[in-house]
Amino acid sequence: ITLVDSMADSPQLLAALEETVCPLLLFLLEHKLHDVYDEVFELVESFTYLRKTVSPSVWRVIEHFVLVLVPSCDLDYVDEVAVVVDNAVTYGPMTFRGNHRLLAAVMDIAKRVMTMSDDDSYGYSNEQESVLEMMEAVLLSNPSGSASEGMQQVVQMFVGLTMSKVAEEKCDTNTMTILHLEVVLAGLIADASNVVSLLEAHNWSEVFVAKLALLGEKFTRVHDKRLVIAGISSILNKIKLSD
Repeated sequence: ITLVDSMADSPQLLAALEETVCPLLLFLLEHKLHDVYDEVFELVESFTYLRKTVSPSVWRVIEHFVLVLVPSCDLDYVDEVAVVVDNAVTYGPMTFRGNHRLLAAVMDIAKRVMTMSDDDSYGYSNEQESVLEMMEAVLLSNPSGSASEGMQQVVQMFVGLTMSKVAEEKCDTNTMTILHLEVVLAGLIADASNVVSLLEAHNWSEVFVAKLALLGEKFTRVHDKRLVIAGISSILNKIKLSD
């Protein structure tokens, strides 16, 4: 991993190393060598972050994470996989959106984590936070206002999963509530009409606005503030187009 980081300023060498290492990573995963899984996750994350792109070789490793590893290991590696998917979606959005099997598997991960019972979710706060951030990244990967039919389903599911918990006061902390609200804001940016209709259909609009107003000053990061502005702007644009 130190070697990978040292090649950050040598993109050609980094790309060559990636092509050499990824088949080895797949071999380790396919033979279930659990002792080195942490290093596998770190390498994939480093390759994606440093190159700011996702090569076909890295996509194959990520597909194994999502399609094989998580289903076979219950929720043991959800935290690590969610972080990797977050990066991959950020730097390879078009490939991700075009991979229907991967998209469906990510939706399944989100549903499993977000619908855990209170007893089952105890001790899984890190996993929940990572999955919420992954959900936000998936929604933000979609160009504003141009959601395909597949992405519309993702928007509906993700916003439904998060707003139901906010409305039922099932978020333990302000931080967790904000993470849920940010998924809704990302949904508004991706597909405002879809999300507004969903909020209205479930009588969630007032809850959403009230929580946003109550916790507004807690959105302290630049990213948080941009999400709020972009989300509200999406609602205003929808109202303007409706008039």
